[in-house]
Amino acid sequence: MTAMNVFSAARDLSQGHRVYGELVDYAEDWARRNGLSLILHAELSGLPEVNAAYRHLGWFGLMPMFNPARFGGGEAFWIEGRDEQGRCLTVQAARHYHLRGSLTESLEDLSLFYGNATPAGAEESCTCTVPEAARITGSTVYSGSTFAHPDLRGRGVAKVMPRLSRALAWLLWRQRTTFSMVDPILIEKGVVQAYGYKNVGHQVAWRGSPDQGDIDLALVWMDEDEALADASQIIESARVPA
Repeated sequence: MTAMNVFSAARDLSQGHRVYGELVDYAEDWARRNGLSLILHAELSGLPEVNAAYRHLGWFGLMPMFNPARFGGGEAFWIEGRDEQGRCLTVQAARHYHLRGSLTESLEDLSLFYGNATPAGAEESCTCTVPEAARITGSTVYSGSTFAHPDLRGRGVAKVMPRLSRALAWLLWRQRTTFSMVDPILIEKGVVQAYGYKNVGHQVAWRGSPDQGDIDLALVWMDEDEALADASQIIESARVPA
């Protein structure tokens, strides 16, 4: 299986889990109202081409852990939302890690970006000064590469796609922590809050990347209890009449 309806896959996995089952229903209703079919891709092939095709619309360049030419193997997926004309209007991706050391160590030795592959940049480096990252270890998921086409902006992508990705990842892998790295401007604009993250740390200084150049990012994260509570809150808020 390389691609299938995301709701069929999530519903099969969520049997017996009330909160994430209801979150899947919530996301499916959102997709229906916006004329979208959401497709789960169990392989990352195709994602680099989609990212490249939409970079001119403001999509952040693809992180190396989501590029099979940079990071081979492992456990990952991406969700693609297509409209009735077959256009890609939204994307969200996730990669699972079994961190033997800390998140700080995986960032600074670049294995978070490339796995066992050689870093793409000859002088590439990363420094993480977020204290909490030293305590994040074990089963973790990086959730990112969020994209909303201009035709879909303002219609709830930031509220739905990251939560669906986190829920599906947990149903697959039971991660202890879900995290991402974001441009600090997304914190100022309230986008990170819409994603559901409350834990924010500065900073991750990434230098010499052939894909991203020199960039400073913020680290955002939530543990599995926080993710479950966030999903419950979204479901409950959807039940309140407007």
